[in-house]
Amino acid sequence: MRGRLSKGDIDARLYLKRYPDLARLEEGPNINFFSRNVVINCGVFILRDDSRQICCHNLVSDNNPGIDEIAPGTFRIRPGNAELTKIGFHPIPFDEIGLYQDRYRVSIPYDVIRAARAEGGPSSLTVRR
Repeated sequence: MRGRLSKGDIDARLYLKRYPDLARLEEGPNINFFSRNVVINCGVFILRDDSRQICCHNLVSDNNPGIDEIAPGTFRIRPGNAELTKIGFHPIPFDEIGLYQDRYRVSIPYDVIRAARAEGGPSSLTVRR
């Protein structure tokens, strides 16, 4: 390993215990992993597949496998979807992502959020209460 791990600034054993694949990181620096993706009506999933891509548990389909777009950029999986469950796909918990009040953020900048939405920003920008 090189960089900060080899200089001893960080205890590499802690990372290698949690992420054992780091020990082989330099063995295949040009390998890409694609896992648990849902690709709908995309044409070509991997454009330059020169056998350096490791693909597993992906669903590539010309038809929608049961995902609804509630609002632009906000997707929900229909309940009981066997195809998506089979590949281990889990929806992103958008309702749990966003700004929240605590001792560090004593108020929510609602005016900034409204302005971002009006300018075409993420429609799923949420505020947790």
